[in-house]
Amino acid sequence: MSTASAPAKKSGFGVFKAALGGFAGLATGVIGVYATAIVDKVAKPGKPIADFSVKADGKSVSVQNRATGQSGWWDFGDGSSLEPFEPEKDVVHTFAKPGHYAVKLTVRNFLMEENDRSVPVDLTESTAQVGPTITDFTLESIGGAATAPAMFRMRGEVKNADSVIWDLGGEKIEVTDSPTGRFEKLFVIEKSGPVQIQMIGLAGKVPVNKVSMVNVLAPANGAFSVSLKVIDTGTQVERKEFPETVSLPIPAKDAKPVERILKAQPGYTIAEAKLGAVKSTAMKNLKVEIAADKQSAKLTGDWASTGDAAQKASGGAEVMVPVILVQEKAKTTTRPMDLSATFSAEGGFVMQNTANPVRSAIVQLPSVPTGMTNSTRKLQFEINEMSGGKKTVIGAVVDPKLPLKASITSVTTRQGYTIEVMQQANGSLRIVLTPQLNKL
Repeated sequence: MSTASAPAKKSGFGVFKAALGGFAGLATGVIGVYATAIVDKVAKPGKPIADFSVKADGKSVSVQNRATGQSGWWDFGDGSSLEPFEPEKDVVHTFAKPGHYAVKLTVRNFLMEENDRSVPVDLTESTAQVGPTITDFTLESIGGAATAPAMFRMRGEVKNADSVIWDLGGEKIEVTDSPTGRFEKLFVIEKSGPVQIQMIGLAGKVPVNKVSMVNVLAPANGAFSVSLKVIDTGTQVERKEFPETVSLPIPAKDAKPVERILKAQPGYTIAEAKLGAVKSTAMKNLKVEIAADKQSAKLTGDWASTGDAAQKASGGAEVMVPVILVQEKAKTTTRPMDLSATFSAEGGFVMQNTANPVRSAIVQLPSVPTGMTNSTRKLQFEINEMSGGKKTVIGAVVDPKLPLKASITSVTTRQGYTIEVMQQANGSLRIVLTPQLNKL
């Protein structure tokens, strides 16, 4: 008769191992439950939002970053490398050529939840670009015959120019940004001979120019001239338009009033804010107001429709609102200018028994630079005599206070001349050089 075998007993180690495994599984489950609760209720971040606005200036775009998220990247749609997203950091990108692009931002939080958004940018050059014009152009010598050093005055009016290049005799090249309206420019040609003077206005790649030839005579031995340095110091205000396109994502429902803050450029204040044409009918009551401190402007509006109806009216998932911020920047500016004039015999009179007549020169002072306020002006004169092809300083007048209430007299005893400075009714200065008989 067979006997049934008894169930085998588990060893002490086996019992311990099984108990340990069960405990570990229980512990893992408990830890998982609590970890999920902590992430969901305490540490879980909000979902990222790819919010930004774009404004174009030529072939560059400035992106005002309002997005939330811990990481991400910018894609400018021109084949360039992706640029890393940094919270609260604005971005500037320059495109190689004009065209239609889309600026896209992708953001993530640390749980790798993701959100992205694209804003179209049109950088197409206008085919109907208005070229610059220069009218009423004149060039004249000041003080009679153009004898070196000779002073000239250029006048005229320029329109539709982004910049103006002044070629004042080959050695002096000046560039003026954002010229407007009428101009008057004084300058000196130091060397004798034929000289070409040219003014070039540029609007994009479209140029216009005015050219004039002058003939400057060589000074005779013993001739006198005055060199004048004019230093204007004041506050210059730069005024510039900054266009910006604000992209407003269309809500699915429960639309709230829209409010966006547009910041001034660094160093600027907002003087004027204008709304452009909004093609979509999904928005109403749009307006833009400048803050009291002029450091920002607020764009507000209401949704006239939402969801599919608004997207159909807008032709997309966003409403594009163009805004132009006219901004100003004030800075202290110093403009030095060198002027000159030659002396001629006063009324053609030659003093008896001497070859040294009384001489005079007229110096036309420049006008205060356009847009400069609270200006102060300093003047410095040097009277020069030409001898052996070289100039020798024979006298000076330092910082006369304008307007002159009376003539200023300066005596230089070594060379034996009296220098007298008088201000005329038209604002120019008349300088008289008189020989001292006892010194000749």
